[in-house]
Amino acid sequence: MMSTPLYRQPRRARGRTLRSACVAALAIASVSAGVSSASAQQNCVDLPNPILGIGGSAPTNLVKRLGARLAGATPPITVVYSDPGACQAMTALVPNATTGKVTPLSGSGKYWTAAGVETPCVYPSGSTVEADWGSMAQEASTCSGVDKLPANVGDYLGPISGFSLIVPNGSDQFAISSEAVYYIYGFGAGTGKDVPPWTNPAAIGTRTTTSAAGLLLAKAVGIPVARALAYLPANDVKTNQGAVDFITKVSEAAKTNPSSALAFASTETADANRATVRTLAFKAQGQDCSYFPDTDVTGTNSTDKKNLREGRYFLWNPHHFFAKVDPTTKEIVKPALKSFINYLTSKEELPATATSTESFLDLQIANGNVPTCAMRVTRTGDMGPLASFQPEKPCNCYYDKKTTGTTTCQACTTSSECPASAPLCNVGFCEVK
Repeated sequence: MMSTPLYRQPRRARGRTLRSACVAALAIASVSAGVSSASAQQNCVDLPNPILGIGGSAPTNLVKRLGARLAGATPPITVVYSDPGACQAMTALVPNATTGKVTPLSGSGKYWTAAGVETPCVYPSGSTVEADWGSMAQEASTCSGVDKLPANVGDYLGPISGFSLIVPNGSDQFAISSEAVYYIYGFGAGTGKDVPPWTNPAAIGTRTTTSAAGLLLAKAVGIPVARALAYLPANDVKTNQGAVDFITKVSEAAKTNPSSALAFASTETADANRATVRTLAFKAQGQDCSYFPDTDVTGTNSTDKKNLREGRYFLWNPHHFFAKVDPTTKEIVKPALKSFINYLTSKEELPATATSTESFLDLQIANGNVPTCAMRVTRTGDMGPLASFQPEKPCNCYYDKKTTGTTTCQACTTSSECPASAPLCNVGFCEVK
């Protein structure tokens, strides 16, 4: 399922060849802040009906949107989250092999009011409070020391997140290859294996080994995960938004060439910051061309993710949400936690509140994620091989309409109105099933 390349670049010296052979598309046109003395009195555990979570920063905006919605529900659910790094979810939920204990929640967390206001809370000194849930954009076994989940933790798949190699808008680079990323992040700039123009170590942002974005990028390009950061530059940007802030800072430096700046972040974070950064087209191993996640790479509004959804753009993974369960029945016991996970996995529809009737489908799309119902491919394992996929209730037409403003699909209210070529009416449009 490949589209016709727009143009091909002639093979040149190693640096340019490694960056990209061609760019193709169907159409071209923070870590929580410290709590103040006033808020330090708010214990996270004492909030109304709290569910306590920890993990990476890639899902934070999605958690924020859902947390604000549930804060206004009846009864309210207070979603508390800390995002120091993806694999911190595993240390909080999977017992240490030596001590047999999980790491309690400590320091600060954050939660959201019904108005969407982010508010800090704290876990008291010496806390023994354990997490109810965790989140990261990769499987548990990607994290060091985790072979499998314990019997009392379940793994639930949520929306799809893309991952982007990002550059300043002022950069003259538009594509990058898997091989280039391997050299840049596997050996490091300035080590004799440079890939121009990304040769300045100070202009290349990276993450620690607890980062989903870093671990998944390492897997995608063949850097051994066990030593994924052995040769990486020292510029730890901390979070996905931190990667954007790093790129912005580097590109604004008076004596820095904007084209030398490079970092990586979740694609939804990159999309939310299109005024300052853009995603590079990526050429995966075995591909002849580089692909952007979207088909309209010059527009500022189109986020159709068609190349991602159809298997051309390689850098994506589903979000994993981990929750405490009964070790025998495998059911989530805590009612608020069960509802939270069911909303994230689209098993239940969000309750209406005084301020919103938005569906979780719309919430995902607004956040920049791809709902599973809009995917045409699936994959086995983190950044694993792709296979064709047909959702039980596809929403491709609705997703296209929401992200581009148009669709060629026939509108409908019931399946009886749909043609034989697209017999299923789902979310207002006739879909192929």
